[in-house]
Amino acid sequence: RLAGRDLDYRVPVVTGDEIGELAKSFNKMAENLENIERLRKNLIADTAHELRTPLSVLRGNLESLQEGVIKPSPEIIISLHDEVVRISRLVNELQEISLADAGELRLNRRSVSADELVERATLLFSSEAKQKNVNFLAEVQSGMPQVYADPDRIAQVILNILKNALFYTESGGTVKLSAAFKDGRAVFSVLDTGIGIAPGDLV
Repeated sequence: RLAGRDLDYRVPVVTGDEIGELAKSFNKMAENLENIERLRKNLIADTAHELRTPLSVLRGNLESLQEGVIKPSPEIIISLHDEVVRISRLVNELQEISLADAGELRLNRRSVSADELVERATLLFSSEAKQKNVNFLAEVQSGMPQVYADPDRIAQVILNILKNALFYTESGGTVKLSAAFKDGRAVFSVLDTGIGIAPGDLV
């Protein structure tokens, strides 16, 4: 049944001996496979959703240009270019996920300040927040020691969380990025005035 992709099937555990331990191990494997399949489906659905918007914008604008509804202008060209960049970024992220899954994603770690990481994320995110009329605040605790990390990857993680916060924050709301040194660790936090996360979805 498992080979036939019936991933929610579990073997009854009726003994406490070696056969019972084997059944538990089998069920744990089946549970892991089920979770991986669920994540894979969610990834495909999310990717399709993220690609659909820029492609719709490109198609709509190009059809309007072809029909003469709108005239070519620097603003239109910049808008089309931004959507192409957005699609390219999504494709690159998919490639990085593939590399990470294969254990081939390289990390270029070095000593980097929290100010630099926050500044990187701010430069990339502030314009998106402004377009949605959302207030963006960034705050770094003074005197923070440097952290040993890959600045590009960490900035990407922070940016992804910021974009998720922006997605669920209405116009006029606030998204805040802060960095502080707590219990010997550098802690980066993202707060927003959005709808929040249901208690059942918190991990």
